Amino acid sequence: MALARARRDGGMNYWPGFVDVLSSFILGIIFLLTVFVFVQFYLTQEVTGKDTALNRLNAQIAQLTELLSLEKTGKLGLEEQLSMLRSSLTAAEGERDRYKGLYDGVGGGAQGKAAELSGQLDAERRLSSGRWRRSRCSTSRSPRCDASSPRSKRPSMQARNGIRNHRAASPIWANG
Repeated sequence: MALARARRDGGMNYWPGFVDVLSSFILGIIFLLTVFVFVQFYLTQEVTGKDTALNRLNAQIAQLTELLSLEKTGKLGLEEQLSMLRSSLTAAEGERDRYKGLYDGVGGGAQGKAAELSGQLDAERRLSSGRWRRSRCSTSRSPRCDASSPRSKRPSMQARNGIRNHRAASPIWANG
């Protein structure tokens, strides 16, 4: 035992310094690990937030892509409908022009026919007027029907009125 005691007393003891250095080193490593864990947690939160935002943006892009495809199909449908309407319009205009040509052909003929019928009607009126006058003159032999006495030779209304007024003023007619 003496030998053990001599070693303890006589030599330099490295053990307490070693333990101090080792414990300081371990505390430094634990501190660094704690800092790294906090940094890792913070960066994980940042990346997760960015992933969430990225997923949300990807969802919006998908939605916009879907809307774009719907609009493209809608546009194609509208273009197809527009081309059908244009062809329908062209057909309707052609039909309108055809009917207009038929109307003009019938209308011009109808106007000519109307003028012709109007002329025939006037001729018939003159003819029937002449017949009526002749039939009236043949039944009554009045001076008005005399073909030799034109209308201008007949007494006018004023002259007839003058005669009547003269008769009313004359005493013979007043007594009678």
